[in-house]
Amino acid sequence: MKWMTKTSMILAPAFFVLAGLATVVPDRATAAQDGIKAPAGKLAAIKSISVTGEGAATELVIVLSSPATYTSYKTSAPLRLVIDLSQASQGAITSPQVINKGNFKTVTANRFDTDAGVLTRIDIELLSDAEAVISASPIKPGELRISFPSLVIKPVSDSNAVQPVKIVNAPAASQPTQTPAPKQLVGSIRTLTSISVKSDKIELAVDGGVADFNSFRLNKPERFVIDLMDTQLAMASRLIPLNTSGVASARIGLYPDKVRVVLDSVNGSFPEASVAKSGHGLTVTLNVKPNDDPAVTRADKAAEVPLASATPVPQAVQPTAVKPELSRNISKPVGFEPPSVEMIDFQVVENISRVAVKVKGDVSVEPPVNTPGFVTLTVKNAGLSKHLQRSLETKSFISPVLRITPLLVKTRKGTDTKIRIAMRVVAPYEFRQEGDVYFVDFKNPAGITADKLPAAILDTRSQTYSNGSAKDTELASELMPVSDSSVRSTATGRGYKGRKVTLEFADAEVRKIFQLLSEVSNKNFVLGDDVTGTISIKLVNVPWDQALDIILDTKNLDKREDGNIIIIKGKGKFKSQAEEEQELKKALTKAIELKSEIYNINYSDIASIVTQLNNLKTDRGTIAQDARTNKIIVKDIPQVLDDMRKLIVQLDVPEKQVMIEARIVEASSTFTRSLGVNWGLHYRDGSASFLGINQLDTSFGGQASTPPPLTGLSGNPGSAMGISFGTLTSNIQLDLRLNAAASAGLIKIVSTPKVATLNNKTAKITQGQQVPYTSSTSDKVETKFVEAALSLEVTPHINANGTIGMKIDAKNDSVGTVPSGSTAPSINKKQATTEMLLRDGETTVIGGIYVDSDTESDDGVPYLMDIPFLGKLFKSNNKTKVKTELLIFITPRILNTI
Repeated sequence: MKWMTKTSMILAPAFFVLAGLATVVPDRATAAQDGIKAPAGKLAAIKSISVTGEGAATELVIVLSSPATYTSYKTSAPLRLVIDLSQASQGAITSPQVINKGNFKTVTANRFDTDAGVLTRIDIELLSDAEAVISASPIKPGELRISFPSLVIKPVSDSNAVQPVKIVNAPAASQPTQTPAPKQLVGSIRTLTSISVKSDKIELAVDGGVADFNSFRLNKPERFVIDLMDTQLAMASRLIPLNTSGVASARIGLYPDKVRVVLDSVNGSFPEASVAKSGHGLTVTLNVKPNDDPAVTRADKAAEVPLASATPVPQAVQPTAVKPELSRNISKPVGFEPPSVEMIDFQVVENISRVAVKVKGDVSVEPPVNTPGFVTLTVKNAGLSKHLQRSLETKSFISPVLRITPLLVKTRKGTDTKIRIAMRVVAPYEFRQEGDVYFVDFKNPAGITADKLPAAILDTRSQTYSNGSAKDTELASELMPVSDSSVRSTATGRGYKGRKVTLEFADAEVRKIFQLLSEVSNKNFVLGDDVTGTISIKLVNVPWDQALDIILDTKNLDKREDGNIIIIKGKGKFKSQAEEEQELKKALTKAIELKSEIYNINYSDIASIVTQLNNLKTDRGTIAQDARTNKIIVKDIPQVLDDMRKLIVQLDVPEKQVMIEARIVEASSTFTRSLGVNWGLHYRDGSASFLGINQLDTSFGGQASTPPPLTGLSGNPGSAMGISFGTLTSNIQLDLRLNAAASAGLIKIVSTPKVATLNNKTAKITQGQQVPYTSSTSDKVETKFVEAALSLEVTPHINANGTIGMKIDAKNDSVGTVPSGSTAPSINKKQATTEMLLRDGETTVIGGIYVDSDTESDDGVPYLMDIPFLGKLFKSNNKTKVKTELLIFITPRILNTI
C-alpha cells in the first residue's frame, strides 16, 4: 500500500501532442483518459502556492492538505502547464498568483464539479517552452514541486569525458543513423534555427548541437525524413522552399520529444542522400552513391517496402549496437521499473497483417474484443511510453487494418493501455504470445488487392504531384494532432465543437482537402461537379467544422447537412434546386382534382375564420361564407382541405369568460372642538337721563352673537354656562358665559360592482343618477344633466399561462353642492384607470386616495384677545380635523367554459 500511495503521484504522460503541417485526426479514438472517481470523503485542499530558489533553479511548491492524484499536460497556445488534481478543492487560492520568477509567470486555480467528483485545475503560465519535472515529496505528503531542469546549463567538469550514447529504436521503416553525441553542455536546449542550401548540400543549423537523430526514406511519393531528438523549433515558418538537386521543399513537424524535417522530392523521385553531423548541426549530402559514402544509413537501402504514413515497421526493430568503448558509460536502471508497453509494430507477411505489442514488467493482457469496426487489445496495469501516444496509419498497406491507436486509460485499480485497431473490412484474427511480445494476426480476405481497396483509402497512395499541388496531403497522417471536443465560439457567434486539426497547404486540390475532413469528422461528403480548383491555406489547431466553413467561404461554396451526410455545391445551387422543386410541386398540385367541403363555425366570427383560410388555399381554390347558417364552403385540393379542417378545429373554440369584481371603499372621519368666553353688558334707564338712552345691550369676547338669557336650556351641542355678576349700579348689569363643544363622526361606504364578459370583450356596469340643471342662452332655456354614478368598465385578456391582463376604468362619482352664482351642481370625482396582470382569483388594490385636513382658528375681541393670560377671557378657539380615504380592490375570476 505504501508503494501505491507513492505511485499515485507519478507524473502522467502529456495529453497534448503539438500538431505538424497539414495535420488531421483520422479516427475518433483519442488519448482521453477515464476519470477516476475517488471514494467519498474529505477533499484535499490547496493550502499554499509558493516559489523557492532563484533564476533557472526556481521551483514552484504546491502544498495540499493531503495527497491527491493528478495528471498534467502542456499547451503551446497559450504556453502553459496544466495540472489536474482529482478529488481536491482550490482551498484558499481564489485569485491568480503572480510569480514572474524563473520560468513561471502566473498560477491560477479553478474548481470543477464533474460526474467523477471534484477536480481542481492549476494553470501555470510559462515563460519558455521546456519539459517540466513534477515531483512529490516523500517526507511531506501532499507537497508537489515543479521545476524545469532542462533550462539549467551546468558546466562539464571533465571536458574529455566521453558522453553516453542514447539507444533509439527506429520509428519508421528502417534502422536509424546512429551517431555518438557530441561534447556539449549537459541539460542545454537544442533548437533548430534554419534550413539552407549550399551547393548539393542542405544545412540544418541546430543551436546547441545535435545529440541523437534518425533518418529514413518513405515511398509513394519518395521523401526523406530526419528526426532531431530532444530538439525544439525556433523558426517562424514550417514550410521552407529549397528547389535544389531534386528536392522541392522542407516541411517541419513538431513532436514532444523531437523535431521532424521532411524533404520532398520534385517529381516523386528523391535522390540518393546521406546525413552527417557538422559543426553547425546536420548536413544532408545529395546525389551520392551509397557504396561510396559510409554515412548513408541503412534506412536509405530499406526504402523499397511500401510504408504506412505513420511509419509502421515492416520487421522487428533491433536496437542500434553501441560501441564497446562507450558501453561502460551507459547507466542501467536500478530497482523496480513500472510495467509498460514498449513497442507497437505492424507488418504484412504474406497474407497475414500482424500487429505486435511488446510489454515490460508484470502485466496482464486480455484477449482482443471485437466490436463493430474495431478490435481492441487491453493491457492491464501498464503504462504507455510517451513516443507511442499517437496513431499508426496503415492505409498504405494492402491490409484489412486501417489504423492502430494506443490509448492510456485510468481505472479504479490503476492505469491500463488499450490498443484500438480500426478495421477497413471484417477479417478473422488469431491472438498469441511469444515471450513478452503479443501478436494479433489478421488473415487478409481473399481477393483484396490494391485496385480493390476503397477509393477514399487509395487517395493518399495514388496522388500525382506534377506541380507539387498536393504534396502536403501525405504528411497529414505522419504528424498527429491533439483532439479537442470543447465548444468554441467565433466572432460571428457560431459555435464549433469539432476536433482540432492543423491544415497547411500550398495550391492543394479542394476535393482532396474535403476527403481529409471527411475522415476527421466521420461524415460522408458528397461533392458537386462545380467543386474544383486549388487552395492555399494555413490553419493551426482549429475545429474541423470551422475549417470547413472557412474553405467554403473562400471557394464560394455552400453546404447542406442531412444526418451524417454533407452535400457541397457552388453558391446558389441549393437555392436553384429548391426553386426547381417548388415549381415541380406547383405543377403537380395543378393536376390534382378539386374537392368541395362545408365547415360549420360554432363560436368564432365567420369573417375572421375566412381570413385565415385564405392563407391556405391554392390559386385554384375558392372560399364562400353563408352568414345565415354560419357555414363556410371551400373548394380546393384534398390536402388543403385537410389543413383547413385542422385549422378550424384549433380556431373555432368557445371563448373563456371572466368575472371581474370591484370593491370601492370610502371612509371619512371628522372631529370639531370649540372653546370660548362671552361677556354681556346691559343698561336700563327708564328716564333716559343719559344721552336720552333708556336701554343698551352689548356683548363681547369669543362669541359675537348676543348670549342667551341665563335661564332656560340650550339645544346646541356641548356645554354652556352663564354667570351674572348682578347689578353694578341701579341701571347696569354684567353677564359672563362659557361655551365648550366637541363633535366626532365616522362615515364608511362600500360599493361592490361586478361584471362578467368574454375574453377580449369590453364590459361596463353603471349605477347612479343624472342631476338636472338649467342652462340659458340668449334665445332659449334648456335643461341639461350631469351624471354622478358608480361604474366599472373592464377589457380582460386571458393568457396561455392562466394569468389575466385587464384594462380597468373604475369610478364612483357623487353630487356636491351648487357653487355660488351657478345653477349646475358640482360633481365629486373618484376614479381609477389602469392596466394590470393578475392570476385567476387574485385580489389587488389598484388605487388609493388618502386626504387628511386639519383646521384651527381663534375668534375674539381685537387687542384684548392678544393680552397674555387675560386674552383668553376675550376669545374662543375652534379646531376641526377631517380624514378621507378611498380604496379600490379588483378580483378577476375565470368562469367555467362550455
